[in-house]
Amino acid sequence: MKILVLGATGRTGKLFAQLATAQNHQVTAIIRNKKDAILPKVNYIEGMPTDEQLLTKSLQGMDAVVVSLNINRTSDNPFAKVVSPLTLISDSVKALIPAMEKNHVKRIITVSASGVGDS
Repeated sequence: MKILVLGATGRTGKLFAQLATAQNHQVTAIIRNKKDAILPKVNYIEGMPTDEQLLTKSLQGMDAVVVSLNINRTSDNPFAKVVSPLTLISDSVKALIPAMEKNHVKRIITVSASGVGDS
């Protein structure tokens, strides 16, 4: 299976990409900073997950998408300063859906902590 991963440099996305490539799936990941590309079997594309044009191009030939995006902070402390746009995840999905439709990709898996604690 050919899978596009958004959030592949985070804890969950990185683990998913490792497991998927270990099971011989072809993984492509859109990441914000190419220096974070550390898994040798993953095809990394630098860019923003909110870029519909990039998503459309990256989804060509894909079977599924995994979204494991997170709102980044300066540290793991839940009260640390936010460094990602607060609407990163929703903006990414808004760009992703039309890109999936253009490429006839019908499978999407999203992983989120939304609803945990006070969120």
